[in-house]
Amino acid sequence: MGIARKPFELIDVPTTPPLPISPRISDEIQQSIATLVGYDGNARRLLKVTSTGMLQVVNPLSLKFQNILANIPNYVWQGTNVKCSEVVVRGHPDNGGRIWVNVFAAAAADVGWPLDSNEYITLTLTNLSYLHLKIITNTEKAIIYYMQ
Repeated sequence: MGIARKPFELIDVPTTPPLPISPRISDEIQQSIATLVGYDGNARRLLKVTSTGMLQVVNPLSLKFQNILANIPNYVWQGTNVKCSEVVVRGHPDNGGRIWVNVFAAAAADVGWPLDSNEYITLTLTNLSYLHLKIITNTEKAIIYYMQ
């Protein structure tokens, strides 16, 4: 059984009886606390919530915007080896043709998710290389936005 070396200061959470300065914490309680906090790869951190108890979430760190320009009809593109968490693919506003989006396999007409002008899709991917595009019409563009 461990002893908490730092005092608990739970100002917003009334506890009865008040917590002692160095409470004894059982292995079960330690394991429960470990599952209620986030891990960022280096340390465990308390999860923050709003005043109504909702988990507070923010978007991940932005990495890059990229425009993919088709220089031939039926242009195919695969992402590079970049770690990411989310990818947004959008059809350029000036496009008249269609873009096909696929993950883990080549995109082709009627294979994947179709995007027309101004349409977009958000994907959760761990690497940009999993993303495949096929731009049907020459000189049209896909806009890629990916996050850490």
